[in-house]
This record gives sequence, structure tokens and C-alpha cells, in this order.
Amino acid sequence: MRIYASATLLLAAVLLVSSCTSNQPPPSLEKIASDFAPMECRAITLREQRFALANEIRFTQDTLIRANGNVDTARLQSKLGRLNMEKERMTQQSLQLADSIKQTLDSLMSHYLTQQQDKEQFNQLLNAKLKDMHCKDSL
Repeated sequence: MRIYASATLLLAAVLLVSSCTSNQPPPSLEKIASDFAPMECRAITLREQRFALANEIRFTQDTLIRANGNVDTARLQSKLGRLNMEKERMTQQSLQLADSIKQTLDSLMSHYLTQQQDKEQFNQLLNAKLKDMHCKDSL
């Protein structure tokens, strides 16, 4: 009796889960683009921050070379150390975000963006969302 009740409960749970997942319509391309846009915006922002950081590192290195023997050398070395630590942190963030974007896009391409026209529409919607978010790609 107890096995029958457990089996019935398990069957009911499986049917409930399968009915919930199979009856849901696929998300619209608008929803997909809206959900993906913040991740893409974060990637654009991180790239711009990496470029700015690289410029600051180069400027600090150039200043350090010209300030050889000057009193500011210790301060510049300390600043360069902090900038390099920030570079490592930002690199790790960028790599993690890139992995998330790749996994998300792989899933979208295999499940929702299977037709060329869907991909093109997704790109248009994504660009519009990024523009609305004031997050544009300068490249």
C-alpha cells in the first residue's frame, strides 16, 4: 500500500513537471533579447574599463621610467602594483562573464535562434535594447 502511494505520488510529480514545461510557449525574441541585454552591456562596460586600465598602466609605467631616481618612484611602483592587481581582478571577471555569455548564446542558438531570420531579428532587438540602456559598443 505504501509503495503504491509513493509510486502514485512520484508519477503525479513527473506529470506535473512535464505538463508545466511542455505547455509553456517559447519566449518571444523580444523577451530573449531583453534578458540577454544586461549581460552584453556588462561585457561592453568591462571591456571599456579594461582599455582605460591598460592606458593608466601604460601612463604609470612611462612616468616611472621618466621619474627614475625621483622621490615619486616608490609611490608610482605602489600605484603600478595596485593597477596590476585590479587588472587581474578585472580579467577574471571578464573571463567569467565571457563563459556565461557563451553558454547562454549556445543555448539560445540551439533552442530558439535556429533560423537565420530569428538570429537577425535577435541582433536588431539586442542592439535596440543596448541603445535604450545607453550601453553602446564603440567597436
